[in-house]
Amino acid sequence: MMCPTWMWAQPRLAATVQPQPLGRSYFQLESVFLDGSDEFAEDGFRRPLFSGERLSDGKFSERLINFHYEYGVAERLTVVARLGYRFISFTYIDNLNPRLLPNERLFRVQVNGFDDSWLAARYAWLYSGFKDEGVSVSTQLGVKFPTGDVTLRVPTGTGYLDFELRALIESRHKISNIPSYWILDAGYRVRGGEFGDQVPFRVEFGVAAAKELMLRASLNGVITLGEFQSPVGIIENFQRDRPIRLVGDESYLQLAIGFELFMSPTISLYLDYNNRAFGRTSISSNIVQFGFIVR
Repeated sequence: MMCPTWMWAQPRLAATVQPQPLGRSYFQLESVFLDGSDEFAEDGFRRPLFSGERLSDGKFSERLINFHYEYGVAERLTVVARLGYRFISFTYIDNLNPRLLPNERLFRVQVNGFDDSWLAARYAWLYSGFKDEGVSVSTQLGVKFPTGDVTLRVPTGTGYLDFELRALIESRHKISNIPSYWILDAGYRVRGGEFGDQVPFRVEFGVAAAKELMLRASLNGVITLGEFQSPVGIIENFQRDRPIRLVGDESYLQLAIGFELFMSPTISLYLDYNNRAFGRTSISSNIVQFGFIVR
């Protein structure tokens, strides 16, 4: 069985649980499409985007290009780097300013810039290699660098260093002689500045539909701790020139389904769909990810 890869809609996780072979590289290039017109308020209630400030017809879209790289520096040790570039758009109708004519009330905010970048090291305490069955256990320590632009109307980063420790467990097994797997993935992220610390998590199950095709489904999300001083999406005391926060304090749970198609032992394509089903101060998005991997 070929080795599957696992992802989610916020690309901050390890691409794989197992280490990369010594001296070998892993390249992943993906496009992420996010669209939404609703938000989760501070009490978790779903409502139209920006409706808390008497703005109407709020819409959000983002196109994100991610590059993920891993390299095996030792038998059990892998270094990981990730960088993204974001294209963000918000539209809304301003119902606050009485001086605006009806045809002047539609506003569009568009920005693009680099995402915050990550550098990490993953160590495999236990791994099964490329066998069809076995258990792998890894930990990953990462640092997020503030490469995002905080001066934009929609900042693409936080402007602070973050630190993250993750634990990853993978079990490969067979169900009625069909290769399958499950993954448990959780961590703790210490965030700089006024932003609350976070607990990202993922539970995933996959099964082979054919020798070259792996189907997968997951529950994944983020829990933000603290007072939510920097809520995402929700605008308080709206002013037209005030930044719209997309990177901030939010909690959410996503349901995801997808597949990976192995074109050869070293090249594969994948497609994933995520629906943000529950949240707090978060934009309710439909998220599509697709890309390719070279091992």
